[in-house]
Amino acid sequence: MKAGQIVQLKAASRAPQHMAIPPDAEGTVLCSYRLLQRYPRHPDRVDVEFKGYGVLWGEASDLFEIKTQDGAVKNA
Repeated sequence: MKAGQIVQLKAASRAPQHMAIPPDAEGTVLCSYRLLQRYPRHPDRVDVEFKGYGVLWGEASDLFEIKTQDGAVKNA
C-alpha cells in the first residue's frame, strides 16, 4: 500500500471495534512501513485516517482492502 490510497476494512477485521468504524467507511493511507523484528507474521503496517472517526496507527496492512478508482475493492 502507498500513501494516499483509499482503503476499506476487510469484513473479518476486528481491529477498529473500539472506534466504531462502520465496515463501509473509506480511509486514506497516511503512510506504510515494515517492522522487521517484533511482528514476523504481519510485518507490513499502515497508518490510516478515517474522517470523522480518527486514525488507526500501526495496523497490519492485511486488515484493509484497496478501493480502485471505479469503486471496486481489491485485496492488497
